[in-house]
This record gives sequence, C-alpha cells and structure tokens, in this order.
Amino acid sequence: MKTIYYGILSLFLTLCILLMPREALDGASQGLLLWFNRVVPAMLPCMMLTSFCMETGLFHRLQTRNSSRLQKITGLSGGGLYAAFLGLLCGYPMGAKITADLYKKNLLDRREACHLLCFCNQLSPSFLIEYVLFGLYADTSSTAFFLPAMYLGILFTQLFYHIRFSRSVNIPFVQAASLTYKKEASETFTLGKSLDASVINSLEIIAKIGGYMIFFSVLAKLLSRFIAPIAPWDAVLVTVMELTTGLDTLRQSFGPTLPGICLACALCAFGGLSSVMQTASVLKGTDLSMGSYLRAKILQSTVTLFLAFLLCLFFR
Repeated sequence: MKTIYYGILSLFLTLCILLMPREALDGASQGLLLWFNRVVPAMLPCMMLTSFCMETGLFHRLQTRNSSRLQKITGLSGGGLYAAFLGLLCGYPMGAKITADLYKKNLLDRREACHLLCFCNQLSPSFLIEYVLFGLYADTSSTAFFLPAMYLGILFTQLFYHIRFSRSVNIPFVQAASLTYKKEASETFTLGKSLDASVINSLEIIAKIGGYMIFFSVLAKLLSRFIAPIAPWDAVLVTVMELTTGLDTLRQSFGPTLPGICLACALCAFGGLSSVMQTASVLKGTDLSMGSYLRAKILQSTVTLFLAFLLCLFFR
C-alpha cells in the first residue's frame, strides 16, 4: 500500500514540475549553487581527512585515552569528543556521519552514539554568522541574542539527553564503549588504498547531500506557490522544508522584526527536513534511531525559540 501512495505522490510532484517549470528551475538552481559554492568547499576536505584518520586507526587511540579532564566532565570517550567537536564546527551532516562511522567500527557503544546524535549534528558557526547574521540580518542590531540562544539550546539538549541516557545503564559512557576494534597489521596498510577509500566515501556522501538539497529546494519553491494565501506563515513552512531557501523567504515575509528573527533562530536549530534526510542517508547501515534524533531537534528548536524571546528582552 505504501508503494501505491509513494507512486501517486511521485506522479503528483512530476506534474507540478511540468506545470510550474519556472519555480522548479529556480529551486533547483538555488539548491545546486548553494551546494557547490558553500557545502562542497567547506565539507569535502574535512570529510576526506576524517575518513583517512579512521583508516589509519587514529580514533582507536583517541578512544582508549579516557583520562583527560574534558572527557570526565562530558562523560564522552575520545572519539565521542571528536565527533561532537567536528559536528558543531563543520555543520550538517558531519556530526552524524562521524558518529555513524565510529559506531560501525565499534569505537562507540550504541548508547553514546545515540547521545551524540541528539546534539552534535548542527549548523556550522560560519553559516550562522556569514549567511544568517551578516547576510540576511545585517541591517538590524536585534540579533545579539541569536548565537547565545542557539548554543544555549544545544547545551540544554546535550544535558537533557546526557541525564536521560546516563540513567538507562548504570555505567558511564567512557567505560561502556566497545573496544573490539582491531587494528590492521602494518603490512596491510597502504597509503594509496586508504586515500582512495577516503575520497570515494567522501564524494558519495557529498553527492547525496547535494541531491537532497536540490530536491528539497524544488519542493520548497513548489510549496510556496500553493500556500502563498496564508502569508506570512507560508515562509515558516517553506523554511521547515529547506532551511537556506526558506530563511530568505522568512526574511522577506517578516522583515528584521524580533518575531521574525526569533523564528529564524528556532528554525536554524531544527535545520529543516532537508538536513533530516541528509542525516538519515549517512546513518544507513546502522541501527541508530532517527526517531530520537527528530525528538531531540524538536526539543532543541522549542527551547531555542523560548530562549530567543527571553534573551531579546535582555538585549533590547
């Protein structure tokens, strides 16, 4: 029955593209340019280097060194700290990809991987600062609360799920991780094969991300045509569908007003359905729960919206 529904939906979308070619072309162009100009230069080198580090067994060494103060404070293993750091720094879906790769190699147990997935997959600071603050809202001084609300929301989500997952098993994360990873013998390691595997794996992931960005940009443009009568709230639905395309629409609909900026902050915390599908694509081959990830993103966006309205009263 599901295949029938999906077939009808595919036929409907195809007809929409044929009947509204201008919107479809604009959406595809925006998604492609965004992917090529921003995502590929920012993420592809990091993906290749991360994959190469895994091929060399570096994360196994990080995993086994659990005595640092930061690891004791956070309750994360060495590999978990690395996944959290790169996920917060590099943007979607690097946090989920590194977590999934470490989990596949048994360098993280399932509990720590699920915990990481709830907070380490975020928009990069460069995207937030360059595109959102300096690009869309550069003409207003009411954005001082934007970054504090975003990162306080991430911190709240991390603490909430840390407590939740810590109570599920009576052992800390750093002791629960499986150390069944076996380092390959030195004679089997070759630089060429490792680099080749890293490049191919990274190109596959970056191509998937581009495909999802283009697809959801087209959907967002088509959706904006159908729900135009409910303006300005149509911009919110478009942003939920695809973040980058939608943020520009949100800025045009609400202007540089405090409600509009607070909504943009909350939607940036969620990331959009495009980022959800990107995350799902890099989690294939694992049993990590997308349901937990979605609930965490909804919680984070709700808390971020509340914090944004609260902090804007302080910064005004």
